[in-house]
Amino acid sequence: MEVVMAMVETGMGLCGGKKKLVSLYWRLRAEIRRQFGARKQRYSFHYDPFSYALNFDDGNACL
Repeated sequence: MEVVMAMVETGMGLCGGKKKLVSLYWRLRAEIRRQFGARKQRYSFHYDPFSYALNFDDGNACL
């Protein structure tokens, strides 16, 4: 990917100009992220409001 970026920054291309090279870079980057992102599992955890409030309770609250 660094090679493609170096080519973009210097303006060198494969008979297509800078715009096509930039487009190629972003397409390659997206495809690489898709390939590696599929292997990662996304975890999400949500607090319920009562449990979250207990994190800040020092036990000295007056009702």
